[in-house]
Formats: sequence, structure tokens, C-alpha cells
Amino acid sequence: MKKLIQPEYAELILGRPTKDGFNIATFENKEIKVLGGIEGEVVSAKIFRFSRKRKSHIQAIVHSVIRSSDQRIIPKCKYFLECTGCQYQHLRYSQQLEIKTQRVQSELNSYKSLSNIKVDNALPATHPFEYRNHARFTIRKNGKLGFINRVTRQFIKIDNCLIMHQKINSIVEKIQCKVAETTQMSVRYGVNTDEYLIQPTFQNPEIKLQTGQLHYTDKLNGIPFRISSPSFFQVNTNQAEHLIKLVEVRLELKTSDILLDAYSGVGTFGITFAKKVAKVIAIEYSKPAISDSQFNSKEVSNIKFITDFAQNGLEKLEEKIDVAILDPSRSGCDLKTIQSVISKRPRKIAYVSCDPQTLARDLDIMVNHNYQICSVQPIDMFPQTSHIECVTILEPKFLKR
Repeated sequence: MKKLIQPEYAELILGRPTKDGFNIATFENKEIKVLGGIEGEVVSAKIFRFSRKRKSHIQAIVHSVIRSSDQRIIPKCKYFLECTGCQYQHLRYSQQLEIKTQRVQSELNSYKSLSNIKVDNALPATHPFEYRNHARFTIRKNGKLGFINRVTRQFIKIDNCLIMHQKINSIVEKIQCKVAETTQMSVRYGVNTDEYLIQPTFQNPEIKLQTGQLHYTDKLNGIPFRISSPSFFQVNTNQAEHLIKLVEVRLELKTSDILLDAYSGVGTFGITFAKKVAKVIAIEYSKPAISDSQFNSKEVSNIKFITDFAQNGLEKLEEKIDVAILDPSRSGCDLKTIQSVISKRPRKIAYVSCDPQTLARDLDIMVNHNYQICSVQPIDMFPQTSHIECVTILEPKFLKR
């Protein structure tokens, strides 16, 4: 457990942004990370020193601004910098998008093979607030529900989160201080269906809401998807619909295509595109997600599911692959997965990534295996935070059009 030493204050000049939404500053001749600032600002920051056995480190949170950036705005949320779930609420939204685009470009520029690739400007979210359909809460004494500050590790009670859908906030209002029987809680909401899921099951008779649901349903572009509690589903429903349309357009699907949907989850890509291609092969290692996708595809006859890790599932494939979608977790693709996909020589690959660093790593491998990048399109799935999604389209080098 980290020991927090009594905080102090210092005047700092803020430098470049970090990938996790902080800024670099120099303090006591060392670089430290500061949350809540903008590059070029001069701030008074609250310094937090942490010790753990023989190791120690320092972080800071902006306390007041001495010289402000013209990109600074007043954050809407009263918990900003207390809960730290949002890192960019003090930034104009256009500046948030610029920083995210620059981050993707910077990660690509760190590889010689990608240094000539121009990243498109990040696509903005239609709703910069009230977009999240999924929340995970920490529960503390007396059933207080909230989040953990990522700098101080202190708990903060939350009654209303501005990036959560209002339905989730209404649920929080009804159960706040009534959930002492657990330490963690998850709420998921179907934006297009008005269904919800609360886990775990609560016994407190004061809670008048149904809890312990095994799954709920939402729709993407009019197609219903059942989502079990352990299954992944994009947290921004509206932007997920835009993401799917973007992938469809840039893959230029043909009715004769065999489509590979690796890391297929509950089937959002494969099921959506099944009517547009000859066959879909979906690979997913999560048994709950495969169960969901099989349920979701009951009316789809041309989809084949493989329950396995992507690299293992690909080794079993005998079919020719015309187009491929790779949508891995934040850790990116396994090297064997990339090699297996490339060996199939699909005419187009859509790599959907939520981490620019692992995206750049994997794109470098693909480019060095005779694929070329057609486009890199960031899309803002996570406004007010430092996270960014990307859709990259690749095709074989020397492809004849």
C-alpha cells in the first residue's frame, strides 16, 4: 500500500501532455506529472509525495492557475479533479480533439516505418457529456458509492456524474448509501432500449430496483444485441454506431467477401455486416461473449463462431479471407495473430484500437510485412477523458486496383 505524505504546494510551468491526461513539469530537478493543467500554463499545484518501501514518487494536481491558457474553460462537474475520471473538462472540446489527434500522430512518428503517415483529425462526439452506458463504482462505509482518485487513491462519494447517461445517474440516486453489502458495483444501460443491468444482486429491501440481471439488451443502428454482465460493449452507444458505419464504408464490402471478425465480442461488427458479405467468421475467446453473439445471430445464417484466442482460431481457418476486422483490447494484437491474418492476404484490414501506443506497435509490424496504411482515423468515444479510439485501414502493398 502506498503511503501518502502530507501534501505541499509549488509554482510550476506545465510542459507537454502525457498519454494519460497529465502534463509534465519540473519539480526539484525531476520531471513529475501534473493533472488539471494545459501546456504553457503557470500554476500553483498541490504536490503529493508517495512512499512505498524504498521507492517513492511525486505527482501533483492543479490547485490554482497563475497564467492561464486561452484554451481553458470552467469545468462543468463539481467533482472535477477530485474523482479524476475526467482529465480534460477544463479544455475546450476542440482542443481535446487536437491533443488526441496529436497523441496518435506522435505514437506513429516514434516508428520509422510510420513516420510519413498523416493522421486524420479526430471525429468529434455528438454528445460530449452524458454518453457513458456503463459505470463501475467503488462502495465504502455506510454504502457510499463513488470513485477512487487516481492520484491520491482517496475515495470520493459521487451523486451525479456528468459523463454518465442520466439513467445511470437516476439509478445512483435511488441506491446511494443503500449498497453496503458489497465493495464494487456495476451499472449498464441500454440507451436505445431503456433496459438496464445492476450487478451484483442486492438483498437490501430499501432498494426498489431490480438487481442481479444476467444480461440486458441494446441496439446499434437498429440491430438488437444481448450483452451479458461480463461481456465487452462499447461504452458510448451513439459513437459506436458511427464507428460501425465508418468501418463499413472504409472496408468497401462486397457481397462475395468472406469477412474475418477477430476479437468479435458480442458480434457487433460480424452480425451487422453479415447481410453485406457471403460469410462471416467470428473469433472470440470469452465464452459469455460467444454465448451472447450466438444468441444475437439467431436470424443470421452465414456466420461461423470459433471460441478461442484469436491466434489459435486463425490457425484453424482453411477459408480464404477477403476482409478482416481486428478489434483487440487495450493490449493490442498478439504477434502470431498479426502474422496469421497477414498470411491470409486480405485485400483490406480494419484495425480498431483504443490505445494509440499498442496500435502503433502493431501497425509497424504489419507495414514491415508488406501491408500499407490507407488511413488512420481517430474517433472520440470518450469525451472529457484522455482516451481515444482509432480506425486504421490497411491493404497489401502493390495492390492492383
